[in-house]
Amino acid sequence: MRILILMTLLVLGGCAGTPQKAAPEALASIRKVAVVSLAGHEFHRRYTGATVFGNEYEKQDISAWKIDDEYEAQIGAALAGLARFEPVRGPYERKGFYRLYEQRKPDWSAVEGEAKAFASKHSVDAILLVVRRESQDFLAGTNQHFEGAGFYSRGMGGTIAVSVLHLVASVALIDGRTGKPLAVRDLVPLEKVPAQVARTRLAELGPERVAELRAALAALPRDAWEPTLRAMLAPE
Repeated sequence: MRILILMTLLVLGGCAGTPQKAAPEALASIRKVAVVSLAGHEFHRRYTGATVFGNEYEKQDISAWKIDDEYEAQIGAALAGLARFEPVRGPYERKGFYRLYEQRKPDWSAVEGEAKAFASKHSVDAILLVVRRESQDFLAGTNQHFEGAGFYSRGMGGTIAVSVLHLVASVALIDGRTGKPLAVRDLVPLEKVPAQVARTRLAELGPERVAELRAALAALPRDAWEPTLRAMLAPE
């Protein structure tokens, strides 16, 4: 049985203080762009019940699934469709950028030095960086949140009102010379899943269901990259 039933795509706003669209003058000197994803190495499963005592949360390292490799390939293909840019792929060492996650929200200033050194080492003009982020519960209107790649479900009594696979992420274009973001745009692709799947502990899913989940998560944002990049990088 396939896990996934329906897909809804939401493309939300960018980070406060950083434009969602890069200025044409900032893009004029950018051609070679490294593509780096940091959004797919962890899986978060969260359930919000009627009270805080019914809430559930677990996190699992899924770096062995190589979801970030899949995302980088998808983004590179989408970026190549914007004629002026040349996507450049690794293999890259991603761990130096994980300092972004030391604060609750991605802290771009924490990796300015890393970004400049990275751009110099790999001879690129900019870095297209995809990171997980946290979102308030806009699906059920609770005071909870969900983040990154994962399952989110919301129940009241015996009723499950929300049950989705999600990728809550931000896409940032980082200037290789300054290490600062030129544009940041959020994207949140969602796909409905059966409640019994979203409520199952990850260790209990079984090999077949894990393989389905891995394939679904890899495919989830595939159609979101091109419109997101076009909105960020295409000229008016």
